[in-house]
Amino acid sequence: MTGIFVLTTRGLEGVSAAELQALPQVTVDELAYRRVLVQCAEPLDGLLQLRTVDDVFVQAATWQGIGRPRSTLPTLVQLAGDLDLRPAAAVCSQLRPLATPPTFSVTASFVGKRNYSTEEIKLALAEGLEGFHGWEYRSDDAEADLNVRIFLDHEQAVVGVRLGKTPLHERPYKQIHIPGSLKPPVAAALLALAEIKPGLRVLDPCCGGGTIVIEAALAGASAQGGDNDPAAVQAAQSNAQAAGITPMIERWDAQSLPLADASIDCIVSNLPWGRQIILDAALATFYRRVLGEMRRVLVPGGRIVVLSGTPDLINLPALQRVAEIEISLFGQTPTVIVLQAV
Repeated sequence: MTGIFVLTTRGLEGVSAAELQALPQVTVDELAYRRVLVQCAEPLDGLLQLRTVDDVFVQAATWQGIGRPRSTLPTLVQLAGDLDLRPAAAVCSQLRPLATPPTFSVTASFVGKRNYSTEEIKLALAEGLEGFHGWEYRSDDAEADLNVRIFLDHEQAVVGVRLGKTPLHERPYKQIHIPGSLKPPVAAALLALAEIKPGLRVLDPCCGGGTIVIEAALAGASAQGGDNDPAAVQAAQSNAQAAGITPMIERWDAQSLPLADASIDCIVSNLPWGRQIILDAALATFYRRVLGEMRRVLVPGGRIVVLSGTPDLINLPALQRVAEIEISLFGQTPTVIVLQAV
C-alpha cells in the first residue's frame, strides 16, 4: 500500500473523500484541513482521474514542531537534507517517465501566521534536497520532472511528491478564463453533491466560462447552460470545444429561461456574488427571479446545488434544504446550498 494525500478546497474534504472511497483500491485514513489522507494499492493511475481534488501526492514525510519563528528555516533545511525522496519518485515513475537524475520544483503553503514566506520555505527545502540527492532545483514547476509539495498546518508539515506531471486542477480545456469562473474541482464537487448520473439533464443557468456544464458533460450528463454575457457564452463554447464536447450553451436571461416546465433533472450553478460580477438589477431581485425559474424548470424530486456569497438570498421554501457547506474560494467564504424537491 502507498500513502497518498490529496489537496482539495476547504469545506469540500468530505466530497473528495467520497470520490476517493469509491475507488476499490483506496482506503481513507483521515480528513484534515484541505487534505484527505489515504492508503492506495496498485494500480495508482485511477488517482489521476479524480475530478474533485486539486492535486494528488505520494506522501514522503510528516514533520512536527514546525513553528512560526524564522529560526525554523534552518530546521527545514536539515529535515529536507535527511529526506529520501527516491521511493516516492519510484512510485511516480510507474505512471510517467522521469529523467535520471530528475529535476524538481517545490510548492509551499501554510495555515496560520509565519515569520517567513512561502518563497523562503521553498528555498529551504530546495537547499536540503539538493544536498541529499544532488538533484537540480527548478523554480519553474513546468520545467521540473517532480514537484515536491509541503503543506504546513500550524506546527505540522506534510511533505509529498506530486503523482502526475501537472496539477489535476489545471484542466486542459480551461482555455479562456472570465471573472468569477470556478476552479474545475469545485465545479465537479458541486455536481457530486447534486448526485448527477450519466444521462441526467443538468442545467447551469448562469454558466460563465462553462466549467460546470463541461464537467457535467464529461461525467456523461446531458448538460446545457447559458449566460447573459456574450463574452461568457463565447468563452464557454470555446472551452467546451477544447474539451471535445458540444453541450448546448446559449445566450439567455436566467430570469426568464427559454425552457419548459419540469424539464431539468438537476440544476447546478455558481450564482453571481455581486462582488465578482456587476449586475444591472439588484442582487436580491435577481436571485428571487432566477431561483423562481430554477424551481419552475426542475422536475419533481430534482435537486438544486448553488454556490453563493450571499446564502441568505437563497429562499426556496418549497424545497428541502439538504446541506449547507461553507468553503474557501477566491479569498472569500461562499456557501454551497443543496436543495431537494419533494
